[in-house]
Amino acid sequence: MVDTFNPEMFLNTQTDQASSTELLAIPEGEYRAVSGPVGPDSFSSFDIRKGDRAGQKAYRLDVEWTINDEGGALKEYLGREPRVRQGIMLDISKDGTLEMGKGKNVTLGRLREALGQNLAGRPWSMSQVGGQVAKIKVKHRLDAASGRTYVEVGDVAKA
Repeated sequence: MVDTFNPEMFLNTQTDQASSTELLAIPEGEYRAVSGPVGPDSFSSFDIRKGDRAGQKAYRLDVEWTINDEGGALKEYLGREPRVRQGIMLDISKDGTLEMGKGKNVTLGRLREALGQNLAGRPWSMSQVGGQVAKIKVKHRLDAASGRTYVEVGDVAKA
């Protein structure tokens, strides 16, 4: 495909149509989906603002799932590819490694279990998460402050 986007021309392009201000939400429910690649951009860190850990760093893994939309009805409804993000908070030790103890990284463990990758004694890395098929449960979360609805993966199971 030829790239036809010209920033100089784009700056002076006018329209008389209003832009959409609301993203249509993927309906809540269970879907078969494929996980996107996991790389350096899949991780983020931030400072915790509240509670007994305020001021400490927290770490998050984001896995983007593309829903298997046989027939294309969901894509047609949304006007875009049906993708949803799963945010996984990570328990990281002081030496920067993944905590593997009891009650640590449970959401990550559930993801690995759903993908058949949670096996003791078998080498595993985060990059193995990408390109895998699972059944995801899409849920909606209402942000009381903004009134916006956020669509996210609430759970993952074997396909």
